[in-house]
Amino acid sequence: MEAQAALVARAREGDGRALRELLLAAAPLVQRASWRVTRDPELQRDIFQEVAARVVTTIGSFRGECEFSTWLYRITLNVAFTLAGREGRWQSRRDGREVDGLAAQGGGADAESEQADLLRHTLAALHRLPPAYQEVCGLFYFGERDVQEIAAATHRSRGAVKAILFKARRAMVKDLRVQGVLADEAVPHIR
Repeated sequence: MEAQAALVARAREGDGRALRELLLAAAPLVQRASWRVTRDPELQRDIFQEVAARVVTTIGSFRGECEFSTWLYRITLNVAFTLAGREGRWQSRRDGREVDGLAAQGGGADAESEQADLLRHTLAALHRLPPAYQEVCGLFYFGERDVQEIAAATHRSRGAVKAILFKARRAMVKDLRVQGVLADEAVPHIR
């Protein structure tokens, strides 16, 4: 952590070598986040390139009020949602291990296809939320950040983050019902 803080400080001062080291160390995080959104190797590469470009151009604005990885995750999710939405390429494929795992659970190809469709529709519903909701939900569900970390990263109170998560879930369930993806009894009614 200390070494990363020193790299961030040097990168903010214009040290290209430090910036390169940060990006190389962050590559797995960016790849995991973009894969969770798209499941598309080609789009994943595009996302990484765009994230790297944004980090290069905005590292000077990183204030250090949250961890570098949280800041980077926010950038990655914003880029992933934007590019995936623009390309119309939400996650729709599974690698062999996931399909095998579903088959072993008795789900088979039909269950895998249904899960892939549900995830695709859910991500599309997430993309239709206001940007602040997208950011908080992305950090919570894809970034696996807790409420406290999201509050610090987004400069909101814990209560505000919880309220956004509640409202976003409610809006997404309503959206999925309107789209015909969820039946009224498929999930508990959220008012």
